[in-house]
Amino acid sequence: MNTAIHSFSEQDVAAFLGINASDFSEEIRALIQKTDLRYREMEKSERDQVMLGILKRLESPALSVSGVGEKERWVRGWNENLDLFIKSGYDESSLIPKYIKPNHPVRLRGDYVMPLNENFERDFLYIIRQWMFAMYLSDHNPIYEFGCGTGANLAELARMYPEKELHGSDWIDVPKKIIDLLAEKKGYNMKGHVFDMFSPDESFPLKKGVAILAVNSLEQIGEKFDPFLQFILSKKPAIFVHFDSFVEFYDENNLPDYITLMHNSRRNYLSGYLTRLRELEKQGVIEIVKAQHVPCGGLYHDYYSFVVWKMRA
Repeated sequence: MNTAIHSFSEQDVAAFLGINASDFSEEIRALIQKTDLRYREMEKSERDQVMLGILKRLESPALSVSGVGEKERWVRGWNENLDLFIKSGYDESSLIPKYIKPNHPVRLRGDYVMPLNENFERDFLYIIRQWMFAMYLSDHNPIYEFGCGTGANLAELARMYPEKELHGSDWIDVPKKIIDLLAEKKGYNMKGHVFDMFSPDESFPLKKGVAILAVNSLEQIGEKFDPFLQFILSKKPAIFVHFDSFVEFYDENNLPDYITLMHNSRRNYLSGYLTRLRELEKQGVIEIVKAQHVPCGGLYHDYYSFVVWKMRA
C-alpha cells in the first residue's frame, strides 16, 4: 500500500477551531507538539470498504437506537468503567468511554483517513477539550456537566482548576458513584447527581449564572431536546459549552457526510438543535458565541464540533 502520510500542524488544529495558531497558549502548543497526529490517506478500495461497513451496520437490526428505552444499555456500559476504575486502584485512564475505540479510521474534511496513532481519537479529543476548557470555562465557577458519563471531563477540569466547584449529572446513578469516588479518592471538588434530560426535574439545584458543559451527551435525546433546553434557559446560565455532532454542519451532497446523516437518523441522534439555537438568537433570547464545525471525528461523525452560547443581557 503506497499512500501519502500527513500530520496535523498547529495551523491545522487552529483552523479546525476557527482561530489563529498564535492564539494558542504554550500549554496547548506543547500538547499538540507531543501528540502523534499523523495519518495516511486511503486507497479507493480501502475507503469503499469503510463506507460499505458503515452502511451494512446501519442495516443491522441489532443497531441500538438512542432514547428513553436505552437506559439499561448505559447502566451496563458505565458500570463497566466503574468496575475498572475500582479494580485499577482508581486509575483515571480506566474512565475512557468504551465507545472511543483504538485503531479505527476517522473522518477528516468530509472523507476518511487512517491515523498512525492507535489512540488518535482520544488524544485529539484531549487537545480540543483542554483548549475549550481554558477558552470558555476558566472564568466561571461553579461548572455543571450534564450527561457526565464516566466523569473524565470533570476530572480534567479538576486538574486544571482545583479551586472550582464541579458538578456532574447523568440519568442513571452509576456516573454519580464515579464522580463521588473521584471526589473521595482524588480529593477533587466535585459532586455527582442524577438528572434525566428527557424529563428535567425543575427542583434540581441549578443556580442562575452557572457555567454548563455537555460533551456528546445531547446526541442521545434526538429531536426531544426542547424540555431540557427550556429548563436550561429558565436557569439563565452564564455560558453553555457543548461538544457534539450537529447535523447542520454536514453537506448532504458529500457521500461520507450523507452516510453520517443516515447514521444520525438511524440512531435517532440529536437533530435540529443548532437550528433551534439560531432561532433563539434571532429572537434575542441567546447569543451564540461560537458555532464551529471541527471537520474531524470518529468513524461515524464529527463529534469534536462545538457550539457555545450565553443568555442575552
